[in-house]
Amino acid sequence: MPVAQAQVGTILRDFVGGNPVDGSLPSGITLDNGLLFGATIQGGAFSSGLLFVIGTSGSNFTVIHDFAGPPADGASPNEPLVFNGTIFGTTYVGGTDGFGTIFKVATNGTGYTVLRNFTNIPDAQYPVAGLISDGATLYGTSLDGGSDGVGTVFKIDMDGANFSILHHFTNNPDGAMPQGQLWLDGATLYGTTASGGNNNLGTIFKLNTNGGDYSVVFNFSNTPSAKTPFAGPTLAGGLIYGVGTAGGTDNLGAVFCLATNGAGFTVIHSFTNSESQSPQGALVESNGILYGTSVARGTGLSGTVFQLATNGADFLVLQNFTNATTGANPKGPLVFNGNTLFGTANTGGSGGGGALFSLQLSPVITLQPQGGTITNGDSVTFISAATGATPLGYQWLFSTNILISDATNATLAFANANLPGVYSMKVTNNFGSVTSSFALLTISSQPLLLSSGFDLLSGSYSFTFVDIAGSTNRLWATTNLADSSAWYAIATNVMATNAPWFYTDANTARTNDYRFYRFSTP
Repeated sequence: MPVAQAQVGTILRDFVGGNPVDGSLPSGITLDNGLLFGATIQGGAFSSGLLFVIGTSGSNFTVIHDFAGPPADGASPNEPLVFNGTIFGTTYVGGTDGFGTIFKVATNGTGYTVLRNFTNIPDAQYPVAGLISDGATLYGTSLDGGSDGVGTVFKIDMDGANFSILHHFTNNPDGAMPQGQLWLDGATLYGTTASGGNNNLGTIFKLNTNGGDYSVVFNFSNTPSAKTPFAGPTLAGGLIYGVGTAGGTDNLGAVFCLATNGAGFTVIHSFTNSESQSPQGALVESNGILYGTSVARGTGLSGTVFQLATNGADFLVLQNFTNATTGANPKGPLVFNGNTLFGTANTGGSGGGGALFSLQLSPVITLQPQGGTITNGDSVTFISAATGATPLGYQWLFSTNILISDATNATLAFANANLPGVYSMKVTNNFGSVTSSFALLTISSQPLLLSSGFDLLSGSYSFTFVDIAGSTNRLWATTNLADSSAWYAIATNVMATNAPWFYTDANTARTNDYRFYRFSTP
């Protein structure tokens, strides 16, 4: 079944590959004090990547630091961490030995310092994820290095002191090659490895912040299980959520859930050909809804932003990437700011170097209802449409604020319309509400003669008329059809609700050989 796209994102920045003043291939962003801080793997003054800051509207793009590469500086920075006015981060390569670095710099670009140059085994090497902090210590992972050369978990004080490796991965049974960011819950660190473990398909692990009590929470296995997680875990409601870059029923990737003790592992969504493929960004949870990214497929064949409930329901593609238009291959973590998601497309875009995008999750009316004029009693249908994070709730309103009973979908239809006025649709979701423009329905008055009759005894003529309530109706008479000016009004009536108009003309046959009548709505 085709998957509908709920929203169209806004491109805040197109990165231009090869431009010395711009970055290329953004690796991720974070939000601090209403500003977006990010990193690019390539580009910048030395073609080794850069740090930048930009407003949430896309304004005031500023380069904070251009990485110079080895031996004095790192290269290819990962997503940054901002804490108390300072940016902390890792570079995948560069530094004195080429194995990457840990750095810090003030958000205004001053005080850039390399806190750690990674060296030869058994040191950590090649970090591909950003850092997390408990306020005093930084924690991270490295793809390689360690005593067995298959990755580490490390920590370092925020001033660069007391670096230590908390865990050396050994492939089997504890996993290998961690690529995702850690998650800190109290004094416990949770993470994933992309390979290793009992089935060599990756693991979920946990350990204390002092390095003790390391344990494998879960070993990934073959399809239909999720497997090969590139992204780190997300904890919500006491459960671990995450994505497998592969696995699921079609081996295109999956979203999974399990308890922190490893019990109850469940694939809550398997990706299909019509949806997307290879989710690589860590999930973000808000109000019981998970948001994530995939790097491939979707209708634009360049990846997606998706959502689903924590129980696996309500899967929806929020954004289909189309390479040159909107960027491609979103793999970095998403961030929230109010009702808006922000993220990066790693490649593509109009500049060819990736893109920074925003995605509004509160409802947006995409089709406004249209009014019109009908005849009393005709049928009428109002059609509106909206996008936004599901579930969406609909309610039609009359006269700006009167709820119409049972009118709770995007279409409002009346078989016998008889109530003129303004109609609108209110759409609500977890992030807010929006009301459509007013559609004015005008019902034209169409007087109808129900009965008429001549009284031989009195010589009078009686009429019974109906029209819509509140309409003004007028009865005219003449004895000379040849003279249009000879018509004169003999009675005027404002039609009452549910009441026809009865009128008797006593001045008929006793005083005229003939008499003509007409009925109008002046």
